[in-house]
Amino acid sequence: SSGINAEYGVVHRSSRGQGLAGILVERAVQLLEQIAKRRGHLAGCNAIFLETNSAEKITVQQDVMDPRMRHTIYHKMGFRLLDFEYTMPPLSHGWAKFKGALLLTVYLTPHIPWIPLPSGGRYYYLPSVLLKNFVFGQWQHAYYSKRLSSSPEEDADFKLAIEQIELREKLPLLDLPWGEGKDWLVVDLWEDYEEELLDGFYKKYMVTQFGASDELEPLENWQIALSDEGRDDPNICDLHVLLALMISGEHKGKGTKYIIGGLVFEYYPTTNCALVTYIVVNEKWSNKGIGTDLLRRAVSILDHNAKEKGSIAGCNAIFLEVKFNNSQNGTMSHDFLHRRGFHLVDFEYFQPPTSLKNPISNSVCLTVLLTERIPRFQEDSEKGETDKPYLPATLLKTFITTLWQDECGLINYPYSNDPKYLYMMDQFEKSDHFLLLPLPWSKSRVVKPDPPYFNSLNTNIPHTFALTSSSNEVNTAR
Repeated sequence: SSGINAEYGVVHRSSRGQGLAGILVERAVQLLEQIAKRRGHLAGCNAIFLETNSAEKITVQQDVMDPRMRHTIYHKMGFRLLDFEYTMPPLSHGWAKFKGALLLTVYLTPHIPWIPLPSGGRYYYLPSVLLKNFVFGQWQHAYYSKRLSSSPEEDADFKLAIEQIELREKLPLLDLPWGEGKDWLVVDLWEDYEEELLDGFYKKYMVTQFGASDELEPLENWQIALSDEGRDDPNICDLHVLLALMISGEHKGKGTKYIIGGLVFEYYPTTNCALVTYIVVNEKWSNKGIGTDLLRRAVSILDHNAKEKGSIAGCNAIFLEVKFNNSQNGTMSHDFLHRRGFHLVDFEYFQPPTSLKNPISNSVCLTVLLTERIPRFQEDSEKGETDKPYLPATLLKTFITTLWQDECGLINYPYSNDPKYLYMMDQFEKSDHFLLLPLPWSKSRVVKPDPPYFNSLNTNIPHTFALTSSSNEVNTAR
């Protein structure tokens, strides 16, 4: 596999801070490149891995150095964390495996592939086949050296690792903080349902932000969607409620007072698309990366969901509604989303109504995450479209139709004759694609001439993404 695992790196306490570790790593990289070429790998060593202690599993008292400090040092050297739950095979016969105590990192050599980000940075990743070959070789070596009593194929932890790798074609390489060294953990109530946590999140954040208005979905809808009956109902989308829970000593987040943020999203298997409906972060925990962490987890779960449903390329599109740029807070929310890869769909979009008593369809921005699956125009000089991302009209139409059908079905609203819905359908007749726009996200960029179906558009947007200046919370809702 031409993959090497760096096993130990030691510098005497009296010599720390003098750059010796960096010199040793540079020399090791040089030697590994030479060894790989002598073994027939003319491009050099594919990947150089390094294990390091988890900051959550290994305390400062159990280590000679705070694991978080070690993470910072390795990061400066050029190592990045693999988004992968790593289990190391036993070091000797009869010893236990290291499960969860170690993180697996990889050195950023020129061979490591990357994708340019809209922000100008780089998204580094490792092809899953490379990691799979490395892990298989590592466990095979443990078996042949008698450290494993049975073959890797019979070991539950090895099989779990391979299954985890095969879920994705690319495994992201993460910047700091690494692994569980954060002061919070994220749970998905779809996988680990607890009614107490769901009720607590809804009352502490949803009711506080949106009150008892018709725009806030009833708690009962969430409870039904997360129930066994709701999960098996093909007419109900897959609902995921991600909660960020504060880690307090040995306490791992049980109880309402430990909820410090959350993200809610819906996955529609028939269209293989998703919609983020709520994001909220406690003001005391703002600017710590919780919102970014929640979004990252949502993307990972959605790709997993899609592959489980048979879409092996992953989720087609991840949408998020946000109000237009008409205030300072709106600009802050746009910046937050754009930095994380969201782009505005050049389409005049209306939310489906959530109440039969007052069926209002609000005009809002529809944004989509710019993943590698989003197509781009390579060159169309006549239209002035060169290397611009876009959505096919067929994909967008299918998603919006399914969304309106699902939401209006909950309130028994006859949406097929709704003027806003008809206007959106009319836009699909005029274009076979819709460009994805960077900042600014203003209404003037997407509003078309007044449609014949209605005289004016309702611009009252009571429940969309916002960074409120009083609480620094990130909110989005449908």
